[in-house]
Amino acid sequence: ECFYLNDLGQLTFVMSGKSKRSELRQMVEWQTGSESAKTMEGQIHLNSPTETMPDEYTFMQIHDSLNVPNAPLLRLAWRREYRQATDHIWAIIRGSIVPREYTIVDLGPRPNQSFQARISVADNRMNIEIDEEAIVDQFDVSYWDGLSSYYKSGVYLQGDGQATVQFDSLTYAYE
Repeated sequence: ECFYLNDLGQLTFVMSGKSKRSELRQMVEWQTGSESAKTMEGQIHLNSPTETMPDEYTFMQIHDSLNVPNAPLLRLAWRREYRQATDHIWAIIRGSIVPREYTIVDLGPRPNQSFQARISVADNRMNIEIDEEAIVDQFDVSYWDGLSSYYKSGVYLQGDGQATVQFDSLTYAYE
């Protein structure tokens, strides 16, 4: 089973193996330049790190549907250690289509309890909130306009091991 509802009613994703993934893909595609906001919001629980977990995994992202660049505009990821921070969540934002440049934003330590993550995009501006605190505010993504984008959520491993991500809630919204 790659995902299921656990006894608490949480949508639970479990995956093992480098570059393996179990994700839900939003079927409606949209443009970053759209005037109306496209939003994904989840109440998420990330388990405490264990030795069998990979050093990094992704749990939410914005992706494009084309073969080029075939890369995410945004990944929200957990990293064991990065930039002298241990057990933090990060926003990895692709800063251009070509070349591959990234802006990496520390979203803070992984909460021990569930937390709310909210991503919204409108008028080529991206916002990321954690527990209703705006951490990425009005980030210019105009270089991505013209690409058909969509949200994905679940667990995507960037290394060997096993990870579990649980969603108390997960919504996609259009204003």
